[in-house]
Amino acid sequence: MLNRIARGARVSRALTKTARAAPSSSSWIASTPSRAYASSSWAAQHILTAVPSSPSDPIKYSNAFDHAAKFEAMLGKSNVITDAFDMDKYRHDWKRNFFGGSLVVTPTSTEQVQEVMKYCSAHQIGVVVQGGNTGLVGGAVGTDRGELILSMEKMNKILSIDPNTATVICEAGCILEVLNSAVNEHGFMIPLDLGPKGSCQIGGNISTNAGGLRVVRYGSLQSNVLGLEVVQADGEKLDMLRTLYKDNTGYHLKHLFIGAEGTLGVVTKIAMRLAVTPKSSAVVFSKIPSFLTIPNVLRAARDILGPNLSAFEFIDSRCIAAIRQASPHLLHRVSETVLPENDVAFLAQHPEQQLAADHPEYGLPGEVSLLVEATGTDPETDAMKLEKFVGHLMENNLVVDAVMAQDKSQETALWLVREQCAVALIDVSRPLVPVVDAATGQADGDKVQCGYMFKFDLSLPLTVMPSVLAETMVTLQEKHGFHVLPLSHHRHGAAAPQKYATTLEFCNYGHVGDQNLHLNIHMRTPCRPLPATSVGDDAEREFEVLAPLGVAQAKTWTFAEYSHAIHHLIDDVLYHAVLKHRGSVSAEHGIGQEKIAALNMSRSSTELALMRAVKLSLDPQRILNPGKML
Repeated sequence: MLNRIARGARVSRALTKTARAAPSSSSWIASTPSRAYASSSWAAQHILTAVPSSPSDPIKYSNAFDHAAKFEAMLGKSNVITDAFDMDKYRHDWKRNFFGGSLVVTPTSTEQVQEVMKYCSAHQIGVVVQGGNTGLVGGAVGTDRGELILSMEKMNKILSIDPNTATVICEAGCILEVLNSAVNEHGFMIPLDLGPKGSCQIGGNISTNAGGLRVVRYGSLQSNVLGLEVVQADGEKLDMLRTLYKDNTGYHLKHLFIGAEGTLGVVTKIAMRLAVTPKSSAVVFSKIPSFLTIPNVLRAARDILGPNLSAFEFIDSRCIAAIRQASPHLLHRVSETVLPENDVAFLAQHPEQQLAADHPEYGLPGEVSLLVEATGTDPETDAMKLEKFVGHLMENNLVVDAVMAQDKSQETALWLVREQCAVALIDVSRPLVPVVDAATGQADGDKVQCGYMFKFDLSLPLTVMPSVLAETMVTLQEKHGFHVLPLSHHRHGAAAPQKYATTLEFCNYGHVGDQNLHLNIHMRTPCRPLPATSVGDDAEREFEVLAPLGVAQAKTWTFAEYSHAIHHLIDDVLYHAVLKHRGSVSAEHGIGQEKIAALNMSRSSTELALMRAVKLSLDPQRILNPGKML
């Protein structure tokens, strides 16, 4: 059982409670991006994108599908996918926000990638390089340019593991978890850990400069990449595949391709530095009294745990509530004493606890959970450090309660709570919920609450995160009229929202140890169903928004259109606050299709001009990942 760490004692008997049962909900799904589309043609016409690509692209691209026979002759029929059903998983992104690409190829060697690129260069075919397709900004799927999707999934060989130099060389299509298991056998680990490690590929991780859960100890991926092999837009191979820790000979060209999202070249092989697998690990899951307490806890973790600190994650009460609803079994092994009570529900029941607008915690998450991990080489000494850390928190009233995992299975159980946040939030945003009339307590005709989850990936100093969240919530509520949670329940004397108002609920989790906040905004808005546009089991349902806010009132808004417009509005408000505090609008997810406008907001004209010059130098025909980033 998990050891509960109580005030006045180092370790006491474990205390666990069974999580509450998840409430039942309708299985209906709104016609939003997360919906499974009835047909590819429907998806191509109605797919929702958060930020459109360049309004005009003067380059005329050749449709890859028209060249299918040539690619089959080049690669073999088994390495070319032409069937629409089989291509579907490659043409939709993970959130099903973006759709594109007309043909999929799966080369098996660098030489085949070179052939593909030479042919595409000669025939002006756009190429989208795709790894595990787990990205969140539409960077690994096509647009409307008829691109060729170049999947790296069959280039998955581990070429060498050298225990003497602590390095590995592998192909870009290696699954992160598989690669990590292979180096584990030699006493090492990949210094990268992500939620989708079972499906993401190391080449995709390189191309987005993935961050993940342990940047606080090992740094971002680029600091551990020693060399690359890259196929350029014209098919020429750029061999930088070295395993040297030091090499200051000329420009460090490999860094051009790390984080470039496949817009400058195709990464085919990687040489990486490995980390020694820790001999000991310990995980503490705690509840702290306030979001504002996080910097003090982090400072204590760094002071006491030192280099042993390997992860520092936080989860707010609304994320925990989403897990209760979507995956309640994950909380069965976690003590209720370390799970924050849903502050929205609590304040609705206890209005006397609402805060004035000038209160420093106005609009912020209340109690939050922290997951702190420490790893090292001496189990006894490391355990003593962790107990000292928790004892310090207790003595200084920085923590309400804490539990410590006693074995690997318990560590895994605690980590699953954190890793499930993203999926749980998506899951709870999808079902349609009947609108209840406040006067009668009955369903309000055929009206339903349609929901969508907007996801943001921000990097900010811990001390300004509260200001950015509060500024964004206040602007959305005071200027644009949304019912913003938890702000509305925090505010003393707040007026009741108008009937059928759109609700925006802020849900937060993230890698706060490295200043990375994953903000999720759950939009719910009352709608009425419109007549189905087709018949049968796969018929799409569209919905009309009853009381649109923040948009032109003169037109009828479908839910898909409204979601698109509100995403733009939130982008403008949130990113203005982030950039005012010199933060980043993309900490680790990249730019892709979704954040093109955000990139232009956040970089100077001089920086953008230099980026475009690099792009045109390496890809003058602009065939690599067109419509992305620049």
